[in-house]
Amino acid sequence: MSNLRARRRAETARMIQKATIELVNEQGFDAVTSEAISRHAGVSPRTFFNYFPNKEAAIFGEVPSLPDADIQAFLSGSGPERGDLYRLMRAHTLKAGERRDELKLIVSLVQTQPRMMEIYMAQREIIGGALAELLSQRFRDSTPIFLAILAHSLLSMSWTAIQHWLETDRPLDLAFEEAWQALTVVSQLILKED
Repeated sequence: MSNLRARRRAETARMIQKATIELVNEQGFDAVTSEAISRHAGVSPRTFFNYFPNKEAAIFGEVPSLPDADIQAFLSGSGPERGDLYRLMRAHTLKAGERRDELKLIVSLVQTQPRMMEIYMAQREIIGGALAELLSQRFRDSTPIFLAILAHSLLSMSWTAIQHWLETDRPLDLAFEEAWQALTVVSQLILKED
């Protein structure tokens, strides 16, 4: 897919997601239909369903990914692995800073709508798999179980930082620093011999 085509696709998906969130905020989750979302976004219902299978998926939007520059920086990193992991996860976490209001709504819906929790868990699995794949390119001799545990530990740390940021007035970068430090302490605890 060309860069222009990919950018247009991302813009359309974002437009549909924005329309969905606006309508859910105005009318409530149960009152919103895919047809209303399509009208509000200025797209046909067919276009809506080309992007999302239902309104729940449209609320989440496309699965977040890291920019190519951050991926390349991680893969080409020659410094200590810990520092490269830190920079990669910091970039991933700080991307949430652009979406505070959306994320607050999503968290609220995940807590009240069972279908939203299913989609959230499915997206976490997709992101975890993509991160494990990325990690496998840097840590070539690692086992799949190591890569999965590392990926899910890093994502849990990132999501904990984001949740803390959403629930408090703490800046996201400081919430990330606290979560990273906690992960470091947990790692040391696991390594500690009795």
